[in-house]
Amino acid sequence: MLRTLLRFSLVFVVIGLAMTLRPAGPASAVVHLAEVHEIMVGFNGDPDVQYIEINMRLGAQNITTLATLASFDSSGTFIDADAGTTGDQPLITFPNNVPNSGAEIRWIVGTTEFETASGITADFVIPASPGLPTTVGMVCLFEALRDFTNPFQSVDCISYGGDSFTGNNPNSNPSDAAPSGPGDGTKSLTRVNPANFIGGKPWAQSDIVNDFALRCPTPENNAGDIAFLGDDDDGDGLTNCQEGEIGTNPSDPDTDDDGCTDGSELGPDEKIGGLRDPLNSNDFYDVLGGGGGPPDQIIDLTNDIFEVIQHYAPTGTEPTYDVNFDRGPTTGPNPWNMTAPDGVIDLTNDILGVILQYLHDCR
Repeated sequence: MLRTLLRFSLVFVVIGLAMTLRPAGPASAVVHLAEVHEIMVGFNGDPDVQYIEINMRLGAQNITTLATLASFDSSGTFIDADAGTTGDQPLITFPNNVPNSGAEIRWIVGTTEFETASGITADFVIPASPGLPTTVGMVCLFEALRDFTNPFQSVDCISYGGDSFTGNNPNSNPSDAAPSGPGDGTKSLTRVNPANFIGGKPWAQSDIVNDFALRCPTPENNAGDIAFLGDDDDGDGLTNCQEGEIGTNPSDPDTDDDGCTDGSELGPDEKIGGLRDPLNSNDFYDVLGGGGGPPDQIIDLTNDIFEVIQHYAPTGTEPTYDVNFDRGPTTGPNPWNMTAPDGVIDLTNDILGVILQYLHDCR
């Protein structure tokens, strides 16, 4: 009896050692809470400039090893990306994970032509041929070990081409396609409403017709590098396409003439002019330059703060009142998002307002 127990114990030890020492297999992909956010095929006449941007909706969606991306034709039929090999091949099987995860963190699948045109590095590179369907088709993202020829096994599918797409997109409710193709050579097909996630395959659900629209391309890779594809005629950091969308002048780097360029006003750092409105000439409180000259693009103590204080006119009737030193109350989330002059130079809006912009610098 003792000998039998020892034999069984030895067997369990050997099995345990074998399981401990065996080579680890690749981690399964976890991308089931990620959505296709942006697709573009063709830019400035080059059809080989192609990319797909994936947006994570939650952390830990960066385990992309062995996940796949596949394309489908206008009838919803799987496109074999390498017909010369045995078995079906997706557009790409991801060989590794992306390093960064979290809500609204993204990663890019793109061609080398995209990398050249954008100046940023794609997280995964795909060949331009066969590439993505250029006008009508569907692109689907799959986790590892899913049947990438079957859209019903997908995480997310984006169909496009309007009525010319006759396939079935199980991720769209109703099942339909975005009315445009994957971009128009200038703009990308971009998600404007987030997907709804359900508890099983296919995970992401969208109203494709209304949840996607043509927008100026802004692909972002996993490192956080953002490309602004397109010409920037006035050199203000915004492409002509972006300026058309927000209403600024693509031929004038400072549309509202407040001393901050349009691009800097849309930036994230208020100290260099950001978090402002490029169509509001009152949200940069620069009133004088050195020696009493014109505004000098920096809000300093001597020329700006002291001058506003000296023109203090809380009723607007004082002889010190000068409309050039006046601002109205703030609008929006930031105290420097000020409105047009309101007829008085008071403590709350003006003196405190200019102090809160001390050393904001648009030079």
